[in-house]
Amino acid sequence: MYGDKGEYRKVTVTLPPEAYERLLHESTRRKIAQEPNGHLSSLLREVVMEYLRRIDEGNPEGEKT
Repeated sequence: MYGDKGEYRKVTVTLPPEAYERLLHESTRRKIAQEPNGHLSSLLREVVMEYLRRIDEGNPEGEKT
């Protein structure tokens, strides 16, 4: 999905335990189901890009319009 990451910027994040556990659970679920984006970094990229898309649409909380 993301191709060559040479242009990417590395960041470090600190997450609350609940968020980390939920990401870990989703990562495991995707790996077992052989679905894409099963690594934590891939999941975080996916979530951030979705959130930014919602901001661009004026709907950061994801409410149905």
